[in-house]
Amino acid sequence: MTRSILLTVFLFASICGFSQKEVSGILRGKVIDTTGKQPLPDATIAVLDTRDSSSAGFTVTNDKGLFEVRGLPEGRYRLLITYNGYQQISKYFNISREKSLIELGTVLMERKSVTLQEVIVERPPISVKKDTVEYNASSFKTKPNDDVEGLLKKLPGVQVDRDGTVKSQGETVQKVYVDGKEFFGTDPKLATKNLTADMVESVQVFDDMSDQAKFTKIDDGSRQKAMNIKLKKDKKNGYFGKINLGAGTEGRYDNNLSFNRFKGSRQVSLIAAVNNTNKQGFSFSDIISTMGGFGNGGPGGGQGGGGQGGGFGGGMPGGGQMIATRGAIGGLGFGGSSNGITSSLSTGLNYRDSWGSKIDVSGSYFLSHTKNNSVQNIFKQTFFPDDSTTNSNDDKVSQNSNTSHRFNLRFEYRIDSMNSILYTPTLNIQRSNGYSNDTSTVYSLKGSQQYLALAGNSYNENDRDGLTLNNNLLFRHKLRKVGRTFTLGWTNNYSHSNGEGENISPQTLYTPAGTVLSRYLSQHYDSKQVTNANSNTISTSYTEPLGLNKLLEFNYAYTNNQNNSDKKTFDYDTLTGKYETPNTRQTNYFTNSFIANRVGANFRVQQKKYNYQLGGSMQFASLESHVFNNGSTKDSVIRRNYVNFNPNANFNYTPRMGMNIRLNYR
Repeated sequence: MTRSILLTVFLFASICGFSQKEVSGILRGKVIDTTGKQPLPDATIAVLDTRDSSSAGFTVTNDKGLFEVRGLPEGRYRLLITYNGYQQISKYFNISREKSLIELGTVLMERKSVTLQEVIVERPPISVKKDTVEYNASSFKTKPNDDVEGLLKKLPGVQVDRDGTVKSQGETVQKVYVDGKEFFGTDPKLATKNLTADMVESVQVFDDMSDQAKFTKIDDGSRQKAMNIKLKKDKKNGYFGKINLGAGTEGRYDNNLSFNRFKGSRQVSLIAAVNNTNKQGFSFSDIISTMGGFGNGGPGGGQGGGGQGGGFGGGMPGGGQMIATRGAIGGLGFGGSSNGITSSLSTGLNYRDSWGSKIDVSGSYFLSHTKNNSVQNIFKQTFFPDDSTTNSNDDKVSQNSNTSHRFNLRFEYRIDSMNSILYTPTLNIQRSNGYSNDTSTVYSLKGSQQYLALAGNSYNENDRDGLTLNNNLLFRHKLRKVGRTFTLGWTNNYSHSNGEGENISPQTLYTPAGTVLSRYLSQHYDSKQVTNANSNTISTSYTEPLGLNKLLEFNYAYTNNQNNSDKKTFDYDTLTGKYETPNTRQTNYFTNSFIANRVGANFRVQQKKYNYQLGGSMQFASLESHVFNNGSTKDSVIRRNYVNFNPNANFNYTPRMGMNIRLNYR
């Protein structure tokens, strides 16, 4: 009886829950001109919640003037329709369970009369102009002292990931401008995390064209999602900033500041942050491990020698494992480690200005320092079919630090209306060092017998310095005919790194009686490695317009890449107590040379809703590689010549805002 009552109550509750399903309202309509009775395409449709004037949805009308907004919860709303050159329309409507579909029918819009007296026009929360979506910042409520990232989280169609990556309509925003200019180089997060929301007048999201397309005024189809943060007029001149101070238990702290001095075209910004809560200072590119390392020998990386202890017994056939880890705290470590507590110190200075009417210059400097400390204890138990068991204890201690100095410069000189020079160098100086010590013991148990089977230790130490310099120089020339251009560019990439690593991995095996069965060193060496790379590319292109929306491009590039690596490894000599016995297996020296000439052409068609490109190139390349193995094996030389044909095609179709279809072939 009781079960029947409970079943009845459950079914009744389920039916009630189903009947209380949330309302998903729909608003439809058509916008036309009162005079010509013609549909108005791309009119902005904004739906506002009357409770707080927040945006509940937005869209634009299609070619026939039709619009539809879906997913409106139950409530009272205000519809705002705007179109350039027409008077704004405002209507109220309700979404309820009884009436979830609102058919507005035809909505007439009147042109603005120049003879009318000036009236105050309400600014819509969202407006769409061609491929640009503009959000009125005052229409979206933010918390006091919120940064721009907090504002972006309120904008419909915009998402902000946990790491601060911004996406619009599903596409990652690659660049963030402030009043149309770069802010702290090309890292989008530095603007969104260090400018306050109350400074912002509006946020514009658009498809950014390449520097080449901006110069020639001809769309070359090279696009990336970008965002422009327009500041309020009273925020463009003066001093402003913010300071956040945080402290917690166990000595935890998280502090940061932002200070800005804006005056006309000149912008000077200072940012700084210090914490020991596993927050990365600026960018993962600051970490030296991205330049390579000494293998995967545990945190701090020796050359393949880490993790030797503690691994015995677990990989035998028929074995099952139970693993418990204690004392591991997630964070950012050295060389890819995800354990420990990371303390971070970072600061940056940004400068931007216009020197007269012909020169725009911007530059920045970053200092980033991280230090990771990790203490782990891992217990692992393995069961075997013969009822024997092994218990292993693994104690790991590691400390690693990384320091980076990064310089960026963007210098643009407009010689005259037909010629310009763009120079963008970057310099990155990095240093890292660290060590890890892994002590392990393995006990074997069978019945009442228990004994120490293995004792091991693995010690790794790593020290590395690196430098990377990139240069990009571009000369652009426009001819008399619009779209007819000539460009000449030079790209240089130089890198140098110098590292040293030490690995010691002694192991001792014991008998059931407790005597030493054997002692050996699986790894005990010191390794030094120097790498150099230098790449130069000279490229040129010529564009010829074919009508109003067609373009033909011819291009040529010469590439010369030279790099080498010198790695010397010496085993420990027990007689002399020094690292002086060559380890030929881990010693090598190689050089690579790659030279290529590429010539190509592209044909491009640009329409309002679609564009496509067809093209290809021929590349004539030679590769020469020398590998020297310190006499242990025969040195090898590889010489190859290649002739490659590289066809390419792409098609991009945008039927309406928020919908895009792309096809690429390479």
